[in-house]
Amino acid sequence: MNGVLSFIEKDLEKNKITLVKNAQFKGIVRLDQDKMVRVFYNIASNARDAMSEGGSLTVAAVEHNGYVRIDFTDTGTGMPEEVKNRIFEPFMSYGKKHGTGLGMAIVKKVIDDHSGKIEIDSVMGKGTTISIYLPITKK
Repeated sequence: MNGVLSFIEKDLEKNKITLVKNAQFKGIVRLDQDKMVRVFYNIASNARDAMSEGGSLTVAAVEHNGYVRIDFTDTGTGMPEEVKNRIFEPFMSYGKKHGTGLGMAIVKKVIDDHSGKIEIDSVMGKGTTISIYLPITKK
């Protein structure tokens, strides 16, 4: 997680966005590293695009009922309910001039393939939290 966040941090800093890392989880999660890098990058890119004037993105990882919950919380514009309800649909895009609208559809597929789940909490004008739940690997 730290490796991919360090890579993403350089892009965020160029856009006046502070990355805050809060990884409290120290266990083991079995995952496809390349696909999970794409998940992190897609979510961080959306957060960056929602903070055109700068802001902060906090990434936290905690253990939660047999899962590691990874929260991406931004201080961006938030999204209306109708967008939130359709965000995982292919070709759905909101507030961007670029992109294919496939980013969050890909994120959802990768999380599903890892037997995980994803939730979104967003408030217009306050920001968005995307929570990913991945099963913890038993030792």
